[in-house]
Amino acid sequence: MNDESSNRNVDKELVASQSAMYEKAAAYTKIILSLGYGGFFIAWSGTKQYLSPRALVASALCETVSLFIFIIFEIWQVSVANSLSIRFSREVTKPGADVPAALNTHKAEVQQLYRPMFAAQPIIFWACAFTGLAGGGVLIYAFVARLCRMWA
Repeated sequence: MNDESSNRNVDKELVASQSAMYEKAAAYTKIILSLGYGGFFIAWSGTKQYLSPRALVASALCETVSLFIFIIFEIWQVSVANSLSIRFSREVTKPGADVPAALNTHKAEVQQLYRPMFAAQPIIFWACAFTGLAGGGVLIYAFVARLCRMWA
C-alpha cells in the first residue's frame, strides 16, 4: 500500500510539473508571438515607403496569415476552456450535485477536448513561425536591397 501511495504522489507531482511547464511555454509563446507581430507592424509601417509594392504586399500578407492562424488557435483554446468551465460549474452547483463524479466527468472531457489542441499546437506554432518569419524576412531583404541601391 505504501508503494502504491508513493506512486500516486509521484504521478500527481509529474502531472503538476508537466502542466506548469506547458502553461509557462504557452504563455512564453504568446508573449513572443505578440511582441513579434507588434514589432513587425511597427517596422513595416516605418519602412513601407521604401519598399516596392510587391514586397510591401508580400510581407504584410505573410504576417497577416501568421496572425490569423495565431488568433484562430487562441479563440479555439478559449472557447474550449470556457465551455468546459461553464459545464463543470453548472454540474457542481446543482442541488445535490455529486462533486466527485462531476470532477471525474470534467477530467475526462478535458482530456478528450484538449487532445486535438495538444496535437495541433506544434503545427500551429510552426505555421505561425514560418509565415511570420517569412514576412519579416521579405521586409528585411527588401529594405536592405533598397538601402544598397540608394548607396550604390
